[in-house]
Amino acid sequence: MKMKIFRIESLVVTLFWSLLCRVGAQGTDLGGGVITRTDVEYLADLTLDVRDIEQRIAGGDNNAALNVYSGGRNSGRNGVLLNLSGLGTNLANGPIEKASSPVLFHLFGLAGRSMVINDLSGNGAYTDSYVRSAIMNGRSIASKAALILNVWIYAADLLYKGINTCQKKTEADNPSMFDVGSAGLDEFIALWIGSGQTHGSNEGYGLYALTEQADRLFASGPPSVDKSLAESTVNQQLKLLYQEGASLLSMPDVCTKQNPDTPRKLWSVINRISTQMHIPLMQMLIVSILEQDALSTKMYANAIIPQASQCRPSVYDRLKEELLDGEPNFKRAEFIIADLQEIYSCFGISCNDIGEVVQDYDKSMPECQAAQKDAPIALYKPSTDIQPVSDYL
Repeated sequence: MKMKIFRIESLVVTLFWSLLCRVGAQGTDLGGGVITRTDVEYLADLTLDVRDIEQRIAGGDNNAALNVYSGGRNSGRNGVLLNLSGLGTNLANGPIEKASSPVLFHLFGLAGRSMVINDLSGNGAYTDSYVRSAIMNGRSIASKAALILNVWIYAADLLYKGINTCQKKTEADNPSMFDVGSAGLDEFIALWIGSGQTHGSNEGYGLYALTEQADRLFASGPPSVDKSLAESTVNQQLKLLYQEGASLLSMPDVCTKQNPDTPRKLWSVINRISTQMHIPLMQMLIVSILEQDALSTKMYANAIIPQASQCRPSVYDRLKEELLDGEPNFKRAEFIIADLQEIYSCFGISCNDIGEVVQDYDKSMPECQAAQKDAPIALYKPSTDIQPVSDYL
């Protein structure tokens, strides 16, 4: 009897390791405990193109940098190279009616909140033109511009299109017509972390590394935490949310009439991911303003201000005028940052999420009046963080 039990246990162990090896072979190990269910290494490798653009500009070879941006170099799939330029232009120049909400808000914002189709589509080439100009002028910000204007929006687009596909499959009489795949989650996390990223390090060329860089510029979390050793809260949260979404998609009958709650649950995960994605961009924009860095201010403003077109129109109009329509007036830094704080809640962000700048600038940041994590709701003061839930509702 004992021998029989032993053989069964051995068989279970063998099957487990066989399955684990199969998943590892099909997926991509991005480090830091993140192993995707599908092979998305080709997307992670796009950060190597960001690296090569930076290195070629630093070496004075702007034409070589532009070739990497336009033609690709490190990321290939089925014998075809992917390129950073295509990420943004393919989205912006596609049919408006098929655009995801992040892309629509970006075009809507660039068009000054115009609903005219020609105005929306007319701004499709703006991001690509901006990055190309930065590269050809040898700007040190060019590689980061490609990262936050092309990779960021593409990653967000994949997530919201994943929700849309899940919803369609749930409603369909023939769900096999729709392939949900990873609902964009595997692709998103690959684009966010990138290739060759060290866990918790701010050295790298992807959005993960940018987030670590931004986190070190702000004081948040327990004072005892050494930020040079700890992973940022944003990156921790994104990895947890990725795992939550992946677990949801591993359930039986996912995105079908037999499991009709999937789109709603997936929507919750993706919206919480979106909130985290905005935090490092907002932090870097604030620091760029405080440091009176016109190029960086313009770059980060181009990434986040168009997305604010979904927020209060009066605040958005002021921010667009101050940061997009002309050169930023740093004498008005305190007022501009106050307006940025006004749109925190629109993105689901709290003052605590952003934190306070570490460096002591000549003009301190205005006191943040945006939603706090323990802000009273209808005279009830919660003891835990309810902001993401209240924003979702």
